[in-house]
Amino acid sequence: MVGHDTGGSLDVLGLVPRLGPVLEALDGLPRSYGQVFLVGGVVRDLLLGREVVDVDVDLALDGPAIELASALAASLGGSSSAHEDFGTATVTFAGQTLDLATTRSELYERPGALPTVSPAPIEADLARRDFTINAMAVTLDAERRGQLIDPHGGESDLASGTLRVLHDESFVDDATRLLRAARYEARYGFRLDPTSEELARDSVGRAMLGTLSGPRIGSELRLVLCEEAGVRALERLRELGVISALHSHLDAGEEALELMRAGEALERELEAGAARWRLRLAVLTRLLDAEDRRAWLATLQLLGRDVEVVGDAASLAPALAERAVGAAPTELHAMLAQAPSEAVVLALAHAQPGSAADEALRRFLTKLRHVALEIDGSDLAALGLAESPRVGKVLEAVLALKLEGALGSREDELDAARRMIAGHDL
Repeated sequence: MVGHDTGGSLDVLGLVPRLGPVLEALDGLPRSYGQVFLVGGVVRDLLLGREVVDVDVDLALDGPAIELASALAASLGGSSSAHEDFGTATVTFAGQTLDLATTRSELYERPGALPTVSPAPIEADLARRDFTINAMAVTLDAERRGQLIDPHGGESDLASGTLRVLHDESFVDDATRLLRAARYEARYGFRLDPTSEELARDSVGRAMLGTLSGPRIGSELRLVLCEEAGVRALERLRELGVISALHSHLDAGEEALELMRAGEALERELEAGAARWRLRLAVLTRLLDAEDRRAWLATLQLLGRDVEVVGDAASLAPALAERAVGAAPTELHAMLAQAPSEAVVLALAHAQPGSAADEALRRFLTKLRHVALEIDGSDLAALGLAESPRVGKVLEAVLALKLEGALGSREDELDAARRMIAGHDL
C-alpha cells in the first residue's frame, strides 16, 4: 500500500466525467498490472477547483505501462502506441487521449541533460517533479479511488499560493523549470517561496540556461508566450534575469510589455487574426537586427513560417505606422494586405490613438482588408477579354474602384470591367 494519503477522497468521476469509461475499463482488468494513479496538472487543477476539459489525462502505474495501455485500448475500442525507450504509451479512444507511464525515478548525468529513468514506486515518481503543486497523485484503483497522495505538501502550497521546488538542485538539473515557474506564477497568481527564488536566481547566475538545447528552450518559451497571462510571466522572467540570459538583446522592458498589452487589446477588439504568441515574440525580439533575430529564432527550431512572421512583425510595424499616413485606400490595401496580421496589429499599437496613422490602420483592419472581388479572369474571358497582361490590369482597376467605395455588387464589378474592356475607363 502507498503511504502519504491525506485521508480525504476526491470525487474523480464527478470532477473529470470523461474518465468514466477509463475507470470502468480499469475495474475490469486484472490487478496484476499494478496500482494506477492520476498524476500531473489534472490533479493540481482539480484541487484548485478548476474545470478540467481539454487537458490531456496522465496516468502512472507501478507496473508495465505499455502492457496496460494495450489492454485499455482493447477494452475501450481504441488504439495504443508505445514509446519503449521511456516506458510510456498513449491510448486514443473516442477522440480522447490518455498518456500512461510506469512510475519511475530520474537521474541527471549532467545539468540540462535528459534524465536516465528507471522503474520506481510512486513516491519516487512524485519526487522527480518540478514543484510540490505538481507532485501529487490520486489513486484510481476501485478500493481506494480518489485518495490523494501528497508526500511533499503540494495541497498546502496550493492553498497558500506558494510555488516550491522539491530539492536544491531542481533548477540545475533542468533549467526549463525557470520558465515554468514564471508561467505558473502568472497563471495562478502564485509566488516562488524565498528559498526557491534564491535557487532560481542562483541557477541563472551559474548560466544553467546555457546547458539547455535550443529546441527545449523554444518549447518552454512558446508555452510562456501562449499563456493568457504571458506578459506577466515575461515580466517575472525579466526580474529573475532569465530574459537577458536567453539573449542579451531581448526586450522585456516596461515599454515592450506595454506594447504587447496594447497589441493584444487591439487584437481582441478588431479580431485581425494575429497570434498572441507571435505578437509577443515580435516585440521581445524587436531590438535584434534581422540577421541576429533569424539566427536566434532558428536555434529554437520554430517553424519557418513562424520565424518569417515574427521577423516581419518586429521589423515592419514601426515603418507601416508611418507609411499609412495619407495613403489612399488602394495604397493601404497594397501595402498591408500581404503583411502578416501581427505586423499590422503592432503597427496600430505603435500609432498614437486618434492620429492619422491610427485612423488609416483601423480603416484597413475594419473595412479594407475584407474587400475582395467577386469576379475573376474567367468572367473577363466571358466578356471577351482574351488571356493577356491586360486581365490583371483590369482586375486591379476594378478592385481600386471597389476599395474607393464606388462598387457594391458583383454586377457593379462586371459593368466596370465591361467598360474598361471597351477602353472607356482604362
